[in-house]
Amino acid sequence: MRDLLPETLLSLIRDRYLAGVADAEAAFDQSSADEDAVTGALGQSIALREPLIFSDGRQAYQLSINYKKLRGRGNAAPEKRLGSDGIFQISVTTATGKIVRRKGLPFQAKSRWQSIDKRLVEQARVMQSTAQGGIVVDYGPTGYFCSPIEAVIEVGGSRRKLEKVGGLKRLGQTLANEFLDCKIGQQGLYYDPETEEFIVEADGYRNYEHLLTTSVEVRPRAEV
Repeated sequence: MRDLLPETLLSLIRDRYLAGVADAEAAFDQSSADEDAVTGALGQSIALREPLIFSDGRQAYQLSINYKKLRGRGNAAPEKRLGSDGIFQISVTTATGKIVRRKGLPFQAKSRWQSIDKRLVEQARVMQSTAQGGIVVDYGPTGYFCSPIEAVIEVGGSRRKLEKVGGLKRLGQTLANEFLDCKIGQQGLYYDPETEEFIVEADGYRNYEHLLTTSVEVRPRAEV
């Protein structure tokens, strides 16, 4: 994203990710009884209530960070088919609606992950086949951590082994740095609200349950 957006705007997005995750971590106990509720609280903590207009003196931008819980229960539930609970998504769009760049990072959410979770390995393998990557997010009272699904598979779903090899990182830092700097995530992966599908180029991924979208609209200077 550094080739598209000024550093000041990237810093603003980075700070929002860090602050949003930190706020959600602080309120973990309020929704800890339900994994979906924790994910929803995380999305709402990061989201902006209204679009933010930003200018670096040469170019104007409109920043939106939104969260929406999507349909995902019943027969053929997406978690079972796709292995994922949701996706983090970022896009850059011109004022005329042209997509400049977008990318997505699917995730599987766990709460208070302990010991060895063989089912999580199965879910990670499904994510490999349906989305070619993603992360596992673990919610807990000491913070929110994440790991690439490849690492989770390699250790057989053992959280203890991941900790020993340094395979768990803070979620806030991962989103603010690796995701925003395009070190992780899949370019072209996005959610289509009309068809309720996640699409990467010509391939569709349907009905993830949670969507957190960061969008930046590049606007003509005169609109500020």
